[in-house]
Amino acid sequence: MQVTLGLFSHLYALMRVMPISSGPVVELGVGIGSTPFLHWACHPNRKLVSYETNEAYYRLMRGHESANHEMRLIDDWDKADLERPWAVAFVDHAPNERRHLDALRLKDWAQYVVLHDTNSKYDDRY
Repeated sequence: MQVTLGLFSHLYALMRVMPISSGPVVELGVGIGSTPFLHWACHPNRKLVSYETNEAYYRLMRGHESANHEMRLIDDWDKADLERPWAVAFVDHAPNERRHLDALRLKDWAQYVVLHDTNSKYDDRY
């Protein structure tokens, strides 16, 4: 029997990097798989900052906000405060075409950058 993770395929990579890193985590694009996992993995004292531009997704996941988990609704990815040290950066935001730009913004600031949904359509960008 073959098990397909589909929408949650990124969790394996996150499960691997979270225990071998320490320090703050940034999430670009909230979701029903990544946000609860990162919230749990950062509890009780790792800083987690989640950015989202889609108000509906933001409202759906906002219940995870806590003393160490900051949720930010922004209207432009250029306004995300990414240029600072991160242990882990998870890049899974819309539009897909934007992901390579923010991965490049994070490359010198994050110890680990995890990209979700990279596919052959965007090979020239990742």
